[in-house]
Amino acid sequence: MSAHSTCPRPGCGAPESVSHLFWECSAAVDLWATAGHLQFPDLPARGVLNEQFVLYGVSQLRFTKEEFERYWLTVAAIKDAIWTSRNLLVRRYRQTPPVAVLQMAAAFIKAARGRPRHSHKEESSVPHPEEGTGASRSSHQRYILLDLDRAIFYFLWGSKWERLRREVVKKTKEKGGKGVPDFQIFLGSRYTSLHLRSALGPSSIPKCQAMARFWMGSYLRKLKLIPVDNRSPVSFKLPPAYAFIKNFLQFFKLEHEGCQVLKNHRALISAVQERNTVSPVRGLALGESTTVWRNVNHPALPNRLRDLSWLAAHEVLPVRTVMHSRGMSAHSTCPRPGCGAPESVSHLFWECSAAVDLWATAGHLQFPDLPARGVLNEQFVLYGVSQLRFTKEEFERYWLTVAAIKDAIWTSRNLLVRRYRQTPPVAVLQMAAAFIKAARGRPRHSHKEESSVPHPEEGTGASR
Repeated sequence: MSAHSTCPRPGCGAPESVSHLFWECSAAVDLWATAGHLQFPDLPARGVLNEQFVLYGVSQLRFTKEEFERYWLTVAAIKDAIWTSRNLLVRRYRQTPPVAVLQMAAAFIKAARGRPRHSHKEESSVPHPEEGTGASRSSHQRYILLDLDRAIFYFLWGSKWERLRREVVKKTKEKGGKGVPDFQIFLGSRYTSLHLRSALGPSSIPKCQAMARFWMGSYLRKLKLIPVDNRSPVSFKLPPAYAFIKNFLQFFKLEHEGCQVLKNHRALISAVQERNTVSPVRGLALGESTTVWRNVNHPALPNRLRDLSWLAAHEVLPVRTVMHSRGMSAHSTCPRPGCGAPESVSHLFWECSAAVDLWATAGHLQFPDLPARGVLNEQFVLYGVSQLRFTKEEFERYWLTVAAIKDAIWTSRNLLVRRYRQTPPVAVLQMAAAFIKAARGRPRHSHKEESSVPHPEEGTGASR
């Protein structure tokens, strides 16, 4: 889950362990040295403050119950602030100075002492790692969005094993994603466009527009969205409700956009999505990757075949090399009898002896729309990419036939692995032919058609 174990603090090359994070790191050493009794009256003395006490609250000295409570709360709050600042550095590349970290800890201690003991209303869930345990509880809505996001991806993948990063899945389909909505962008753009429309556009309620221009006036003048007028008073400090708009525009680099874009939430979402890069496909140039994602989402394919093609293009189809690399399979060997090669996506659909025999058996009598031998190569089978030119109707017929045969190969492979049932090539081709017939008889863009990435135990070709 990480390329290396090095501490993310600048200039620190040691492995980042728990003890290193809270005690050994130079940033932690400076922080504990900066924290004094003026700012933290309940901080233990230097003789008490050692690694064991910081990590576990264990000391050779004896304390009264009240002393230990005060000491342990202070140390735990500072540890929490260290963890939060570390997450801000890793996730958002924000360097937090030691003074700000200690202020965060002091604010948390003050809030913790003011809360009632054992309150049933107190939140008691493990927070998202991006926020840290010391994040403001005013961001309760953010926790709801994170929980909702997590539930959507658990449903999408059918398990807690997410085979691709969420940023990739949230990309548009033309760029290799699944178009899963990003709630932060969607709700943030709605909120931002609503208030900017109130401040900049013609309003039927002049008082609302005047109030919005007063509170956001200095920021709107900075963006050159309204002219400077010394006769109109403005606030030079944004209130929290409007500070969110500034942070949103800065984070997604939207401050240079025009007035018409900022007032339209769909235009804001499009501006963010257009900056996403196209997901690369291994072995292909960037321009060819765009063609692959267009082929993956071709309207001639049913959703089941689109899912299979999408997983295969990202190389996250749960074949044994993928499962073995994640510690979910004892070995990576192909399950076909007599084949000892590693089972990758290309091996499954093209290189395996069972796949070679299948493509050789499939002829024009059974599949009139199967491409000729010169066209049928590995790149066309896996991605629909070829050096030859086809008409739109020809490519639709070729690509549907190839995708249906791949789906039948994947189904027969799952029957062999899960149920130990060997499927002869003739039965596999009959399965593909029946699926092609059903796919051609279906209406295009049917709303009743299922459209989800399947569970890895079932596979995209398994019976729904």
